[in-house]
Amino acid sequence: MSQKPPDMVESFSLVEIKDLSFLNRTLGPAIQVLRRDRFTQHEMAELLTQLLGKSFDQSMFARIELGRRKIKAHELIVVCHILECSTASLIRLAYDIAQAKAVSG
Repeated sequence: MSQKPPDMVESFSLVEIKDLSFLNRTLGPAIQVLRRDRFTQHEMAELLTQLLGKSFDQSMFARIELGRRKIKAHELIVVCHILECSTASLIRLAYDIAQAKAVSG
């Protein structure tokens, strides 16, 4: 029997997600949920600037959290590194947020 990676959530499947555009709307809020008790947006932007090697300001980060700027794959990986979470767990949280919003109307 093969082992699943420790970060995978058994109930999560990309097949469940019919429209991947939800990521553009909910990854930002999911990032905000994980960030807000640990870092300011400004601190996140500074860390992203250091780790990505290119200028990343607070307003760029705010637009990601608001779903107004798509996060690039390499930025997502660095954000997850900073927040000490896997991309799978962040996507799971984003999916849960989307589901909760759909239920609440």
